[in-house]
Amino acid sequence: WPVVVDRNMAPRWMYPSAYNAMTVCFAVGLNVVGLAFAFAMSLALTLSVVPSASMEPAIRPNDVLIVEKISPRLGIQPPRGSLVFFRPPPALQDIVKGVSERARAEGGGGSATETAAGSGRALYVKRVAGVPSDSVDLGSDDGSVRVNGQNVGTAIGPRSRLAPLAWEGGGVGPLKVPARSYF
Repeated sequence: WPVVVDRNMAPRWMYPSAYNAMTVCFAVGLNVVGLAFAFAMSLALTLSVVPSASMEPAIRPNDVLIVEKISPRLGIQPPRGSLVFFRPPPALQDIVKGVSERARAEGGGGSATETAAGSGRALYVKRVAGVPSDSVDLGSDDGSVRVNGQNVGTAIGPRSRLAPLAWEGGGVGPLKVPARSYF
């Protein structure tokens, strides 16, 4: 012992050129599979940074959220209480632009959120309070929010942006949520 085998006696099942070709095919195949997986994931999920404090305390500024994008494409309606991302309609973009311009005029400068939202590129994140055919009542007596006559456990505080509507304006509602719309 040790046994020495002449190289010419060993079986050659793969030549160097075949080995190189197989290595290249494996590397290219691995890259193609990786790119296809990344593309499929980009169709299903996206990362989104929340720049504003509008959803505090649940979501804080600069939180990164993983957003699932398949349900809307399949026509699955979001249930009450879920978070949704949406592009603001033109009327809301105009309001945000106006707020941003007023803030700049008063020396506030306007936030990056308002600038992005006014440009139409930004996505808004909000919680679904009412689904189609729900009746939503904002602060009719005490600042509470009611859906279909039931208190949903949140109240409009005196410092909320909705406070002028709820406390001074006698509330809003009840509003019936139209088909294919959410509150």
